[in-house]
Amino acid sequence: MLMTSASAFADMPNYNMEVGLQTGVAYCMGESSPYAFQSSTYTLGAQFRYKFTPRLALQTKMQYTPVYQKNDFCNIDVTAEYNFFRFGLNYYDARVTYLSPFVYLGVGTSLLLKRRGPKAYAGVYLPVGVGLKWKFAERWQLQAAWQHQIYLDPMKGDNIDGAGDTNYNILNGDVISTLTASIVFEFAQEKKKCIICKD
Repeated sequence: MLMTSASAFADMPNYNMEVGLQTGVAYCMGESSPYAFQSSTYTLGAQFRYKFTPRLALQTKMQYTPVYQKNDFCNIDVTAEYNFFRFGLNYYDARVTYLSPFVYLGVGTSLLLKRRGPKAYAGVYLPVGVGLKWKFAERWQLQAAWQHQIYLDPMKGDNIDGAGDTNYNILNGDVISTLTASIVFEFAQEKKKCIICKD
């Protein structure tokens, strides 16, 4: 019986990589809109994640976001992610849970395309966010995330909303925030480990 339980535990699949699609609401906090969710618009994106452990991961994400029908943003960022619980599906390990909040922080680059005129800017931002994961099947997850993109003023970040520079926040720049939902698929199964033997 002990050997059967150990074998079943070892057969529980784990996957090292994830891909996903996301959509949601975006808003800009700047000179022309100082409140959250004021003049909201939509955002679309895709993500790739590599999991080092059930708690630690590295994510690359791409997003498209129009702002006030004046500017279009194409963003790509890389973030380090920490899950508060050991995330996954494993009926033989009480430490593993199918629901986990997470936080992340990283760096990103953005291409701002102005619809009025030929101007375009490249900028750097700091993505910081919180979220919640739900693993509802062996390879599938649903995720919700609230991310803030803090644009750095030296990289033209303070003209996102087209209202110019009025020293809105401590970084002297505008902030774009997104509230998104994602569907995520896991792949690249982790090599199985034998608990009983060393080979």
